[in-house]
Amino acid sequence: MEKNYSKLFLSKNKRAIKGLSIFALLFIGTQTSWGQQPIGTGQFDGGFEGAVLHTAALTQTTPDATKWAYDSGNLSTSAIVDDASKARSGSKSVAFNFIGTTAGKYIMSPQLSPALVGGDGISIVGSSYTVQYFVKTANLANIKGALYVSGRTSSITTTGAVDANGWAKITYTYLPAATNFTPAANKTWAGFGNNVNSNFTGSVDDFVVYQGAVDITAPASASTPVVSGLNVSWTASADVDGGGYVVVRYSTNPNADNDPNQNGVYAVNNIITNGTGSLSGTVVYVGTATSFTDAVAGSVSGSDYYKIYTVDKAFNFSDEIVASALLKVNSVAFNDDSVTIYKNNEAFYVNSGEGVINNIKVFDVQGKLIAEQKDVNSNSAAIKNIHKTNQLLIVKISSEDNKVVTKKIIN
Repeated sequence: MEKNYSKLFLSKNKRAIKGLSIFALLFIGTQTSWGQQPIGTGQFDGGFEGAVLHTAALTQTTPDATKWAYDSGNLSTSAIVDDASKARSGSKSVAFNFIGTTAGKYIMSPQLSPALVGGDGISIVGSSYTVQYFVKTANLANIKGALYVSGRTSSITTTGAVDANGWAKITYTYLPAATNFTPAANKTWAGFGNNVNSNFTGSVDDFVVYQGAVDITAPASASTPVVSGLNVSWTASADVDGGGYVVVRYSTNPNADNDPNQNGVYAVNNIITNGTGSLSGTVVYVGTATSFTDAVAGSVSGSDYYKIYTVDKAFNFSDEIVASALLKVNSVAFNDDSVTIYKNNEAFYVNSGEGVINNIKVFDVQGKLIAEQKDVNSNSAAIKNIHKTNQLLIVKISSEDNKVVTKKIIN
């Protein structure tokens, strides 16, 4: 699982965000209706898995309480599409169609709360906010983010490189205004719009809003996963950073690269097919608790594997930990045959079969420690940012019961 990602672009509506609340408590009723808890700051079904688009144009000062909406009839052919092949994460995305007569037209989120305190009860008047989403369009320069409030402010915008599937990450950070203000009740929203007066189409997915500047740093992983009958639990991350946890279930032992999309906004029952081995994982939990009950046939007999991720406010995913009743210390082999390692780009991927890895250390031939991952508590791990050196490296993998397997690999 990658820890970072790249980032975005520009908006014309430079709306002030002073006094805007942390959005973690928004739209809880909508969230629970489609099978997951809200996590992070600004998670209002930005994965569109349970979202509804209003059927008539609304003005920018009258966003809908629970539905996404467009502010012009020029966007009336836009739709939320249920097609996994067209979505970045999950199965749904917004297919937009801007018919150009006027620039500055938007698809708007449901109403955001105008409260002046965050979820922790501490005032955040004067904070910055970031609008973040992914877009697929042939007209990348024509789209922009928006945060609509009752004042104006400056902004910082960035755009990420287009990935192999055509998606680019957009971030748009709104800075505090010069004076405090109170956003008008029921009129604050976030969204995306057209930057030019021309026709263009595309798709948007994984839309979030969070407090602060652009965040590309992954949170700390959870630890000590346990599967007991139908119950799956883990020890909380030391750095949730305004987020929670996403758990993906596999029927066989997953590989280290079988992961969700970084910054993906998933719902329970979404299917994940990324990585090697043609494996298919099912999202079985999204929330802030550190345990849940998974009433499926496999978990009754203890035959399933669970990848548990910490996910922060910007939906950066941590490295995973793997839980299964089949992962037993001292009852499975942990030796040169059972432990494998391979290199992909600037990362080493280690898998110990059904054994549990405790610690991984990477040394050069002079014995200098160049990388280490502690408290893995899983049967798989990835050591990232091992820059190519064309030299032999020595990797020592330790088990929970202090067995050590040494591997050599050319970097």
